[in-house]
Amino acid sequence: MKRLLLKFKPITPYVISSSLSSEEKKVEFYFGINPKHKFIPPSTIKGFLRTAAVYSYSTESCEFISSTLMMKNGIKPFTLTCADLIDPSNYDQNIRSIIEQTKKCMQERKVRIPCIICRTFGNTKVRGKMRIVKVTVDSNNESLEGKLEEISNLLFSWQLSEENRKALTVETSKSEIKVEILCEDDECVEVIKNACEVINKGLVRLGRFKSRGFGRLTVEVEEIP
Repeated sequence: MKRLLLKFKPITPYVISSSLSSEEKKVEFYFGINPKHKFIPPSTIKGFLRTAAVYSYSTESCEFISSTLMMKNGIKPFTLTCADLIDPSNYDQNIRSIIEQTKKCMQERKVRIPCIICRTFGNTKVRGKMRIVKVTVDSNNESLEGKLEEISNLLFSWQLSEENRKALTVETSKSEIKVEILCEDDECVEVIKNACEVINKGLVRLGRFKSRGFGRLTVEVEEIP
């Protein structure tokens, strides 16, 4: 096992929240059973890193290859993973055709199933090789209570009617994030490091309202003895 420490430093505030209903005027930061205990769920960081890794390994990623084939066939893209390639029984004939094309493309590129993304992060049928063991913010706290800033009078959201022009208040954070990750092998370490390079280039962002400028971060990677 190898241990990595990732230090995320925000350039712009980030917004991580539960789902937003159309009647809400305030987007609250993510919390569990206690509304005062705002925190960053490990699953959000894992998804963030996975998305960045897909960009880094686009020619070897089941998600990227299948999405490209969907667009070529006039199908609105959605996420397929190696779990779906292994067992396509839940899909209709059109999607099964995409799955077969994806498998053929991966075979031609000599990409094995599960692909490097699914081997690293896992899916419903494959156990991943990375584990997030700790997520903390400034001064090694787990909670963001008292560290959030409200930004008001925002007039954007795909779920809010433009006609009513309801202004939105959003809870944001600019706290640094520290994430400790366990990697089973060198391949896993390489994938995480390459994902971080993609994040540093600004190709992927964290949380909601990314197209509006939120969620731009840089990240430093350290190997912990």
